[in-house]
Amino acid sequence: CLFQVIVILNPIIFISERLGWIYMGDGFIDYILVNAIYIPLLLLYYTLLRNEVINKSLTDSRVHIEQIKADKLGTDLQLLRSQYHPHFLFNALNTIYFQVDDSNTVAKRSLEQLSELLRYQIYNVDDKVSLDQEITYLTSYIAFQQQRLTERLTVYTDFDDEWEGLAIFPLLFQPLIENAFKYVRGEYKIDISLKRQGEEIIFKVSNAVLEHTVNKQGIPIGGPVKSGSGLTNLIKRLDLLYPDQYILRSKREPQLFSTELIINL
Repeated sequence: CLFQVIVILNPIIFISERLGWIYMGDGFIDYILVNAIYIPLLLLYYTLLRNEVINKSLTDSRVHIEQIKADKLGTDLQLLRSQYHPHFLFNALNTIYFQVDDSNTVAKRSLEQLSELLRYQIYNVDDKVSLDQEITYLTSYIAFQQQRLTERLTVYTDFDDEWEGLAIFPLLFQPLIENAFKYVRGEYKIDISLKRQGEEIIFKVSNAVLEHTVNKQGIPIGGPVKSGSGLTNLIKRLDLLYPDQYILRSKREPQLFSTELIINL
């Protein structure tokens, strides 16, 4: 450290003397004596400066560690809440199921479907699932949504059969299907397809809309609003799970709204 200071500071002292900022004496002995004064002072200044940098780095590290602890605490609390709510929810659904009259088979079947859908959404959200599992879930979700809408609604699905060896993070297509059910109007028709092209998964969904229909904010009805939490959360998940590996695009036509999601596995 002393050697580095001498090597670095001697040229600085020489230049400072030439500029008249400091006086080093008239002879070689004076130069040595003044060096004996200036170099320890500069070395002390360097040490103090270095300690300040180290202390700042340690402080930043402590702040970062505390932030990690706080984030971990928040995650632990969220985990505890997520463990409590499903337990309560499934117990509540079970209670309601047995309160429904046995002759009301439609209501009982709806509760069974809802329970199965929620179980999939809660317990499979963090791990990859096979495409067959995801398609089974999507099929059940579509059937459940159809029950609560008008009989005029027609839903066409076209899912490939060969998905061997492919897995995906779940619930990436569901928000787009939910959006189609939410905004379908006009001819009340929804088309949903899921295809495989090599290592790419191509999902498409379209729903009929009324021509030039807008809501109170002047936004065309029939597609996802950019500020909607469902679409916002979907994009966040895609950015985390498949960064630079996906394309999400939508198209609004006079009587049709369509969305396409392409994921490169």
